[in-house]
Amino acid sequence: MIGQLLSLLSRPRGNRRVRLRGASEASRGWWLSRLASASRAPLLFLETDARRLRQVEANLRLFLGAGEDGGGGAPVFVFPAWDVYPFARLSPSSGVVGERMAALDFLLGGGAGIVLTTPEALAGRIPSLARLREGAVSLREGAEIDRDGFLAGLEGLMYQRRSIVESPGEYAVRGGIVDFFSPQERCPIRLELKGDEVDSLREFHPQTQRTLRSRSAVRVFPARELLLTPEERERGAAELRRAAGEDPELARRVERLVDLLHVEGHFPGLEGLAPLFVSRLENFFDAVPEGALWVLNDPEALASAGRKMWADLEEEASLAAERGLIAYEPGRMWLRPEEISQRLSRRPRLELDPLGLDAPPGQEGAEGRGASVLVAEHLSPIRGRVGAFLEQLAAWRGAGERVVLVAAERTQALRLQALLRERDLGVSLLPPGACLLDGEEGVILAEGRLSSSFRLPEEKRVFFRAEDLLVTSLSRLRRRAGRGRPGDGLRDLRAEDYVVHVDHGVGRYLGSQIIDHPEGEDEFLTIAYAGGDKLYVPMDDVDRVHIYRGAGGPPALDKLGGARWGKTKRGVKKSLHAVARDLVRLYAERGRAPGFSFLAEGAWDREVAGGICFLASEEAGYITGHVLDINGGLYLA
Repeated sequence: MIGQLLSLLSRPRGNRRVRLRGASEASRGWWLSRLASASRAPLLFLETDARRLRQVEANLRLFLGAGEDGGGGAPVFVFPAWDVYPFARLSPSSGVVGERMAALDFLLGGGAGIVLTTPEALAGRIPSLARLREGAVSLREGAEIDRDGFLAGLEGLMYQRRSIVESPGEYAVRGGIVDFFSPQERCPIRLELKGDEVDSLREFHPQTQRTLRSRSAVRVFPARELLLTPEERERGAAELRRAAGEDPELARRVERLVDLLHVEGHFPGLEGLAPLFVSRLENFFDAVPEGALWVLNDPEALASAGRKMWADLEEEASLAAERGLIAYEPGRMWLRPEEISQRLSRRPRLELDPLGLDAPPGQEGAEGRGASVLVAEHLSPIRGRVGAFLEQLAAWRGAGERVVLVAAERTQALRLQALLRERDLGVSLLPPGACLLDGEEGVILAEGRLSSSFRLPEEKRVFFRAEDLLVTSLSRLRRRAGRGRPGDGLRDLRAEDYVVHVDHGVGRYLGSQIIDHPEGEDEFLTIAYAGGDKLYVPMDDVDRVHIYRGAGGPPALDKLGGARWGKTKRGVKKSLHAVARDLVRLYAERGRAPGFSFLAEGAWDREVAGGICFLASEEAGYITGHVLDINGGLYLA
């Protein structure tokens, strides 16, 4: 069946619907990895939910052997939407900017690989792609480089010079060493020069300054998504003043933004005002090569998400003036849903039907004769039942199926390997980053992230997670939860404590127990609710349970299937919206309030910042010291 899908890669146009049965993010990631590895052009995957998209990404990296730096098999990129509200006076985070620019740079290169994105990200217009391509700089060990030209280039890419590099968009210089933090990187890079030659490129930890690993090549992207020419700055300043109109408070805020623009070349929220500065914006489709294949997961859901997004944009635009924000017609910054549909209709694509239902009799031709059906079988956890797993493993091997056991971390992999060896089953451990597309015969053990265990009957392949076999104690779950946000996990959970289930409300925790069920045996949390009802929560869903944190006496228990918890959540949501509106109004009023202009720097300030000796008068006598200006702070030596 995969062969039929791969044959679609040679089609210049057209679309085909593929039915999925039993599919999950894990099996979907497998099929995408097969397509991406066989394609000589980019593969685009479109998904409505950003969380599911990240799960598909993790599964793809496992199957393709693609590490975080893109090494291994076909590279995997994510093109996310901005993580700020439309028209807000905030700029997208550096991590989001880095991912977006890395994905665009890859697409402009036209190589083979896969890019994952959402309708929300797809709709946003983007600045000049040519300017992005020209602004990016490639560094390679052993290559020649003009140090002064590189530093001037960093300034032009909106990097800020600092004494120590700690955050994306910063750089520091110490002789022949240049530290810089490109937004698509997880850690800053240290460039060491030997004359005009790049001697080494190394990742280092921003706090400890210790080297993490060496790199043979690095791609340096602009620190911000929107780079403006002097002419565009002047055009934008005039547009901002025109948008302020006769409102004196808004005009004062605009003047402050213009001052920041002239001094620093940027101000918070500049990207969201791009239509005022740039006469022509491009879009994501402009970066995608014509021969690229699109894979749309659940086209009906994608269309619905696009319509909802547009309705939200229009609402935000109508409320912008009330919130003291500058707005414009949403079509200047975002593609309309019908524009996206029209552009997709001209591209070769696969449409995945997640329900996997057969067409009604007599209507098989509605989707094309011989429509592909991909089947995956979900495998339930069998924690602690090693004997039952070995029997199933023997059955898989007897049927000629290739089995891959996936461990989330090295210690877990070694634990599982030792457990199987005790039962006379030798399993080889693949090196990190190994590609799993071909695989070896029999049973192998790999290290990586797999969202769920599954079996592909037609391909005779099985992928089984180690954590679905190994017993995970509640104490370990508490330790794992303790590494997350305070109060979110089960670190302090005890029997008779009150808990909150995201879907069912407030209950009382009774403890954990092993329960036999039709699919085997598993560990469950037991939660009591009003009326004597009990809810059994599998360990796979433990992240949906939180410790109750409330003031006063014990809370009233909710009833399973009752309406009270739904009403409570709706009330909280309304309250949060009210708080958000109040905060917007508060900060709008603060923005309109007159500020205090401090006097210019005086002689004493310059002398202290320069580090002169001084005498400080104290009741107990005199203290002689030396003031040092270190990274913006004053220290008494």
